[in-house]
Amino acid sequence: MDSASPKRHQTLLAFTGRAIEWGVIALIVFAPLAFASINEAARSVTEAWIFAITIIWLFRGLLLEELPLVGGLLPFFVLAFVLLIFVQTIPLPASLVSMLSPGAAKLGEAFGFSFATISINPGATWDELLRLLAALMLFMVVASYFTTKERIIRIAVAIVSIASICALIVALQKTFSVEGISGIYELAGAGDIDPHRVWGPYLNHSHFAGLMELAIPLAAGLILYRVTRIRFLPGTPLKRKLVRFFEDKSLLPMAFGLAAIVLMVGVLFMSLSRGGIISTLVALLFFTVAVTLGRTFKRRGLAVAASVVMVLLIVTFFSWSSLEERFGTLGEPLKLERINVWRDSSAIVAEYPLTGTGLGTFADVYPLYQSHYPTVFFSHAENEYVETAVELGIPGLFLALSILVLYFVQTLRQWAARRNTFVRCIAAGGMASCAAIAVHSLSDFNMRIPANLIIFSVVAALTYGALFNLKSRGAGSR
Repeated sequence: MDSASPKRHQTLLAFTGRAIEWGVIALIVFAPLAFASINEAARSVTEAWIFAITIIWLFRGLLLEELPLVGGLLPFFVLAFVLLIFVQTIPLPASLVSMLSPGAAKLGEAFGFSFATISINPGATWDELLRLLAALMLFMVVASYFTTKERIIRIAVAIVSIASICALIVALQKTFSVEGISGIYELAGAGDIDPHRVWGPYLNHSHFAGLMELAIPLAAGLILYRVTRIRFLPGTPLKRKLVRFFEDKSLLPMAFGLAAIVLMVGVLFMSLSRGGIISTLVALLFFTVAVTLGRTFKRRGLAVAASVVMVLLIVTFFSWSSLEERFGTLGEPLKLERINVWRDSSAIVAEYPLTGTGLGTFADVYPLYQSHYPTVFFSHAENEYVETAVELGIPGLFLALSILVLYFVQTLRQWAARRNTFVRCIAAGGMASCAAIAVHSLSDFNMRIPANLIIFSVVAALTYGALFNLKSRGAGSR
């Protein structure tokens, strides 16, 4: 081996590392601003982007002669989930399909097919499978590469920053009464969407709220870490403490973080997304309980939690009349459409219990069972769990819930065992963000929005990577 080889090796490692980090940051910025990446072009760009980052990550793994992977039972459930979806797209003998999915077999017989797929729309299922694979690849890359405090902070700050920018767009949109998406795309032909409701770069206010509920707890975790870095000697006079506090380098990041939370919470309440507001409150309750019960944070955790609660109370006070009106519509007949959709969806699950209709096929199958609002087209079930049962059957729903439960069980156990202050702060915020999406999925489909799925995958991976892959320098490493 010539003498230049080690240097070339280090150069390649540095280059691939920068490519991965800046590639992920650019993806975090692009996905929400490209109108949540819901159009085909933006979605294709994000998927190709993730595949490119994954190839660089694999090449870097070859250079290092190691490829860190997620351990435990979680990968096996994920693999089973992916294989279930893949099987839905394979042409099978009609006799076998009639055993597994009588509903799909009937459709095959209607067209005279000797072979049929379990999915009633294999093309749509392949599209959704590619989207899911991209999210899983992104999770693996982030969880295995972002394993130092500095890298994790940069990605977390990028998420909070882009969410704050989107919130600022909404605030300006509301202030200047700009119609359309971010004031660029007009809403002509957008159906029943109210052009006066705020959403920034998002077409739907609830999906915009999904981005906010991912970023707000993460920002709280970053602030908590900054607060814990300010140290005072026992017996220090109050005046000296105040001087020390205002001279500390953590003050400016804390101020920006708190301003970001105020902005995001304010715009979240402005969006009047009931699911988003309730989910964020649940997430912040989770965060508050975590930081106040643990001995690591002591009074400082309580101070940060109290500050966040104070922001919520102030925002609630000033928006109470709008919130009261919005939540007061829950009992109106036209506002019960979600329950009717879920009731109709149960009939689909009853006919396709083992294999579902195929991932991404809800919009194809639901009109055949729709019993209410015949002039309204429902592309989703307004409930992630119900839609999963429709498209993947009971086994698919079981696997999805198992993955969710396993993730939270593993992360909560590891969080309780870790003593690293940074890890506990960032993981408390990350777990709260994931909990918010899990709750919001009961009344919406944020995980079907490409930008929110990307941000969720990054947050979940950062949390996992910090807990399992970031090494402590000592028991109380800060």
